[in-house]
Amino acid sequence: SLNYRGGPLAEVADSERPGGLAPGDRVPDVPCLIGDGRSVSTLDLLGTGHTLLILAGENPDPDRIEALAGRFHRFDELVDVIFLSPQGVGEVLGPNHLTDPNLHAHARYGARAGRLMLVRPDGYLAAHARLDQPESLERYLLRLTGSPGPEPARAAPTSTAGRTRG
Repeated sequence: SLNYRGGPLAEVADSERPGGLAPGDRVPDVPCLIGDGRSVSTLDLLGTGHTLLILAGENPDPDRIEALAGRFHRFDELVDVIFLSPQGVGEVLGPNHLTDPNLHAHARYGARAGRLMLVRPDGYLAAHARLDQPESLERYLLRLTGSPGPEPARAAPTSTAGRTRG
């Protein structure tokens, strides 16, 4: 099937391939998500910009998921953040939350332990990461925006007091 693996808009794939997907692959449509009382599919969620799917996993920690979403607020003009979680978690996650009642999307995307999936507007996977490794998605978005990103931490100056030259 057609893919853009290795293309300029696909993050270099790591050894993990959620659901067999690699950056540059078309994201399969998964139906039966519930949002605002209606059934939608994953591809219904895509807009004119990138979409970050935060798949919360089978046993989500709402505080951790909320903190992850907060990391991506600086990209609000570029990315729509959508939460997908099991039933009963949505009240905490807010309006961009959909329920994956039988975890079909989680299973199809290899995300039962949770996953971040950045999807391009054309429905192709741009990048993905484990919930505890969002940095690769941030780097990808920083490249898209042309922003240098945060300053790297500098080492604290060391004191030479009390040292003798030998």
